[in-house]
Amino acid sequence: MSLEELITKATSETNTGEDWGLIIEICEKADTSEASAREAVQILTKRVQHRNVNVVLFALTVANSLVHNCGKPLRREISSRAFVDALVRVVSGKAVHEVVRTRVLDFIQQWAEEFGRDPSLGFMVDTYNQLKSQGYQFPAPHKPDVVKTQAMLSKEKEDEELQLALALSLSAQEANRSAKTPSSQPAQQPKPIQTGPKVLFQVRALYDFPGAEEGELRLQRGEYINVYDATTFQEWWKGEVRGRIGIFPSNYVEKVEGPGSTAAAVAEASRASKDGESEVLANARKIQDFNHLLSTLDPKRDNFSENENLQQLYHDILMMRPKLVKLLETYRAKQDELSAVNDRFSRACSIYHKLMDAYLAQYRHPNVYAPQHGNSHPGYGSSYEQPQTNYGSPQPGYGYVAQPPPSQRVQAYQPY
Repeated sequence: MSLEELITKATSETNTGEDWGLIIEICEKADTSEASAREAVQILTKRVQHRNVNVVLFALTVANSLVHNCGKPLRREISSRAFVDALVRVVSGKAVHEVVRTRVLDFIQQWAEEFGRDPSLGFMVDTYNQLKSQGYQFPAPHKPDVVKTQAMLSKEKEDEELQLALALSLSAQEANRSAKTPSSQPAQQPKPIQTGPKVLFQVRALYDFPGAEEGELRLQRGEYINVYDATTFQEWWKGEVRGRIGIFPSNYVEKVEGPGSTAAAVAEASRASKDGESEVLANARKIQDFNHLLSTLDPKRDNFSENENLQQLYHDILMMRPKLVKLLETYRAKQDELSAVNDRFSRACSIYHKLMDAYLAQYRHPNVYAPQHGNSHPGYGSSYEQPQTNYGSPQPGYGYVAQPPPSQRVQAYQPY
């Protein structure tokens, strides 16, 4: 991927966290030449002025990583007038989110302290002093953010693989011990059902976890898991869900606060969903106002960035988006569940109707081999056949009296 594609991917608004592997790759590409350093900072200059909060925060993280992982050419670009002026515009913007403003001021302060020993990077220091004289409140000095390097990432990966191997090994040993129960032991009286290990707390799965390796516990998003062990393995917990026991990564779940019962957690989630729905519907008017305001603006004549009402409405409806997406997911899941119930109901009704039709059919079409009666009429359970007559013989109604078949004639008594 090109440098622009890497930075765009690392600062995407859909990201849920920093992709340090991607950020390190950006640092390596940007540090190859002065042209690459200039290109990287030019791309970041646009990203730090993006309207989405996540994009700006991720772009600042990438810029800070470049400062700590690259050489002097890139630091000169970070301290250039173009990039620093972009940061000042973000800080002085009236519609900017307070989290973004605080984060930008924090990095300006960190970089000014970092660049203070190099006179060629003095523009960042001068800007910091100027903003401070203008009354901007900088965060209190604190320990700089940890910036990961390639060596740190490799060590973390090795630690994770080691912890996973240990966890899987211990889990497999436990499974083998439980499977090797002696068959020669005499039969014992049934013991009361054991309640199992003590449940420390409950968690809810935030993401799907495949659990592909032996000993891992497969999770589905939204499931509630009973946690038995949260200290043996680093970043891996042992728990149970639907009768299955295994280990799973702790960062894939969140603790369920409160009494700890699943019913209470579900009830709390239901209340939260209703509250979120009420809030979204109450603010739906803002979307209509935003659309109406957009229809009255002319991009060639009006300055969108200085329209405070427009920016405020945009910010408000942007804050509604996560709740709206969550509600859509909730109701989509409910719709799927109800559709599945409806399908099962339809199949059950179809089977019932077929069985009922088969049951009633035996009364509409009796057995053709039922006993026959002399006076029975065709169509009422008999297999009546008209006696066959020879061609040319007299027919009934012409002086001929029909005789019963020979098998039904009564033989006269013949005395000896």
